[in-house]
This record gives sequence, structure tokens and C-alpha cells, in this order.
Amino acid sequence: MNHRQVTDAPAPFNKASADVILRSSDLVDFRVRKGILAEASSVFEDMFGIPQPEITPSQGDTREGLPVVKLEEDSDILQWLLRLCYPGNSPRIDDLDNLRPIIRAAIKYDIPEVLRTLKENLGSFAESMPVRVYAIALQFKFEAEAREAARAFLARPVESADVPELVEITGKDLHNLLKYHRACSVVAARVASDPSWVPQSEVWFATCRAHGTCARKHLGNVNASEWWINYMTGSARILEATPAGKALLVEGRTDAALRDAAECMVCKHPAPEQMRKFIRQFAGLVNAVTAQVSLDYER
Repeated sequence: MNHRQVTDAPAPFNKASADVILRSSDLVDFRVRKGILAEASSVFEDMFGIPQPEITPSQGDTREGLPVVKLEEDSDILQWLLRLCYPGNSPRIDDLDNLRPIIRAAIKYDIPEVLRTLKENLGSFAESMPVRVYAIALQFKFEAEAREAARAFLARPVESADVPELVEITGKDLHNLLKYHRACSVVAARVASDPSWVPQSEVWFATCRAHGTCARKHLGNVNASEWWINYMTGSARILEATPAGKALLVEGRTDAALRDAAECMVCKHPAPEQMRKFIRQFAGLVNAVTAQVSLDYER
């Protein structure tokens, strides 16, 4: 019969100063200090606080005179969890797939400081993988992280919402996310399609009308240079799909408008700088109006 061999964990979990061994499900032994784990975890505190009878080899598991506690977690999960428990350690988990089982273990063993670190770690993935983070946050009832991920999702079209983690949440959860995205699309696009908020001092308004050669065009109640109205109309379409201020800051987004502005002797010189300032204001207003939209959170 083929018996698997017990192996030793790497440093710092191989020190002779340990007073207990935690054995993972894949038979890796972690030599640890009870006091450190009891300070971090109420579960370990209770476990180690129970008076233990003297154990002989015939009565239970020991190794080199130390009691062995068998855990359900594998060595990868256990090593991350213990590293986060030990003072001076705050390693970042770079793979979202690895993060979920570690969060589950931190909840199981009631390790609040580690859980706080893991929540921050989860939030760091929100910009690059918002829907995955949203689903994981809902699974563990992390409301702040779910809301953060939903907001990050605004920078992406709804078609990007198809991720493996959707099987872990309800149809209502997904509906809430898509409804939030749509509500933000409406208010964000309105900022572009109703530009009455824009100061009339910009060159594409009165200055060009009086002295320039640009064709004029209306957008709502606003009359301005055609190149700028075309830019705002295009921006409204962009914001319908991706209702986030950062969607307006993509490099090259104003190139066509500025090429057209360069055809006007009045607009061509001030337009680039005025547009740079305007776009920052525009993006900020989009973020402000979408911040007023609330995600329905049901947990």
C-alpha cells in the first residue's frame, strides 16, 4: 500500500521554537507558535486554551514531541493564512482564483485582521476584474467591496459581465448589477446630451460664433461649433455603453474634434488647452452624477 509521506513547510514554519504542528490536508507540517495564532484567531485561542492531557505515541498524533493538529485546508491555503497571521507579514495575493479559499479559511478560523487585509486585497482586483470581484464579495457578504466592484464595472460594457463566478450568485444579484449600470448610463449620457452646464466662455461658444469660421450646430438648447457638438454627441454614445468618467480620458478620444477645430482660425489655438481642461471637468461631473445612483444590495 502506497502511503504519502509527511513533508515540512518552508521557513518561517520550520523553527525549533514552535510548540504545535498544524498538518495540512496534503500532509505538510507547519511548526507554529500557539501564542501567535491564539492572538490572531478566536478559534485557535479556544483550541489551544483547552487543557490537553499528556499524549503518548499510542494515544494520538505527535511529532518530535509536539502535538499535531490536522486541518482540512491544503498547504497552499494554510501557508498564506499563517503568513498573514504572523507579525510583520502582509503579503499580497496576486491571483484572484487563490484568494477565495483563503478568505473562506479566514472566516472559518475567525481571524479579523487577516480578513481585513484580504478584503483590501480583493478590492485591488476591482478595476481589472469588476464582475468577478462583485460576485466573490456577494458570496462572502462583503458589501463595501461589492459596491466598489459595481462602480468599477461602469468603465466596462455590460457584455463583459459573463464570468465564471456568476454561478455563485443569484439571478437577482446579476439583475441588480445590470440595473445599476443602466441607471448610471442614463444619467451619464445626459451630462453629454444636455451641455447647458458648460461655461459660455469656452471658445466654441460666443468667441467662434462672432469671429470664427466653424459651422454651427445645436445640441438641446445649446448652440456651439459643430466640431464640439459632434464630440459631445459621440461622448453621449460612449457614456451610454461605459458610464464612467475615465471613459472620456482615453488617449486619442478628442483627436477627431481637434482636427476639425484646427480648420477654424479662431478655434485652432485655444481649443487643445481648453479641451484638456474641459474634459477633466466633464469626467468629474460624470463621476459625480453616477455617484448619486445606488446599487441595490440584498444579502
